[in-house]
Formats: sequence, structure tokens, C-alpha cells
Amino acid sequence: MVIIGIICALIPVQQEKEYRDKWGILADLAETDSRARCITDHEEQYPEDILRRFYADNSKLEWVYQYPFHKDDYATMEFAPEELNCTEVPALYMDDFRWTYEDGCTVAYNGCAAVSLTMANLYLTHSADVDPVSVMRWAAGNDCLGVWGGIDESKLTQVLEHYGFAYTVYESPTDEQLQELANGDAVPLCAMRGEVFGGHALILRGYGDSGYLINDPASPERTGRPWSYEELGGEIVRVYALTKGQ
Repeated sequence: MVIIGIICALIPVQQEKEYRDKWGILADLAETDSRARCITDHEEQYPEDILRRFYADNSKLEWVYQYPFHKDDYATMEFAPEELNCTEVPALYMDDFRWTYEDGCTVAYNGCAAVSLTMANLYLTHSADVDPVSVMRWAAGNDCLGVWGGIDESKLTQVLEHYGFAYTVYESPTDEQLQELANGDAVPLCAMRGEVFGGHALILRGYGDSGYLINDPASPERTGRPWSYEELGGEIVRVYALTKGQ
């Protein structure tokens, strides 16, 4: 009986060890965070590729938690009236539930250019005929994706032309050129490379006394602050000044 009692006492200990070995930081968070507890309690609802995003970036807990509730949102996706009737380029993000989980989360992981083109299209046309998923699907079907899964910049002009954008390209623009582009009629799509932005695409939406304003599809925080030319300009490889015909 003593041995049986010891075994019974050890079973919960072993189960707890297995639980923590399996879930790691999620197990720790589940002690105080109901979202983490929901994920570990309902493992069958969370695919491995979704969970991997959290383990790669612990700030993505909310994004992972919301997966079962929003994974099918693209089927009924709509742009908001303020997006369709925008008077400045609207800020859209790669982790927007309307498209972030679609097609194996291609927009969430690699959709910076696709989201940027969607922002530009909304501002220039006030129409819903372009969205990040459709852009990524067209790019994938027409050999326009790079080795990391995003739109290959060497193929970007093909994507632009398919969606009816006209463009003028500016290589490594000066501060003066960038100010003119930021406050011009075209929408500047910036191809970035550097320590802050990495290989990335974003929209330059304006310039004022505080500095440059951007719409970064990967970061509300970077969208929400002004940038100096010294911070921004050194990472701009080229700018595509976008317009769209009638």
C-alpha cells in the first residue's frame, strides 16, 4: 500500500513535468494568463505553425490565442467605410484578423509589400478590389515571391503593373527628394533594408515639422512616431512613387 501511495503521489508530479516540458513559457504564462491557459487546454485548435510564431516572438500571444476565433475571417472580409473613404493613406497591418491567418499565414509572415499595396490602392481609388491575400496569391501564382516567401523586389514591378499601378522609381532619395515625395500626390512605397527595418516594405505617408510619417504594416508603434531622415533615409533602398489610372 505504501508503494501504491508513493506511485499515486508521483503521477501528478510527472504529469506536471511533462506539461512544462511540452509547453515551456506558455505553461508559465498559463498560471496567470487565461489566454495561455486556453491555448494549452485546447491544443487541438492551434496548429503547430501558429504556435511556432509565439515561440519565435513571445509578444504574439494575443495573435496566437485569437486563431480559432478569426481563422476564417477572410471569407467575409470587408474594408471599413473610413478605409474606403480615406483622405490620407490608411494604416493597415499584417496581423489584421481579416487576412492574417489565410493561406498558412502568408500575409502575417511575409505580406509587408502586399499590405502596402492595399493601403496605396485604398487611398488612390477608394475601392476594395485589392487586398493583401489576393496580392499574395497572384504573386505566388506568377513566380513573384522570393526565397523568404515575400514579394521579390526584382518582380515587384510585375505585381504593380498587374494591379494597374503606374510608378516612378527613385534610388536612395535625398532628404529633399524624400520630402517632396512624402507630400506629393503619388503614394511612396519604400523598399527598406537595414538594422531597424530589415528587408521590408512600407508606405511614406507625409512629412511635417516633426519629421517623416510612415505606415509600417508590421508595426503600429513605428507607424505612430515621426522619423528623421537620419533614421529613415539610410535604410531606404528605393522608392516607388505610385499612382493609378482611372
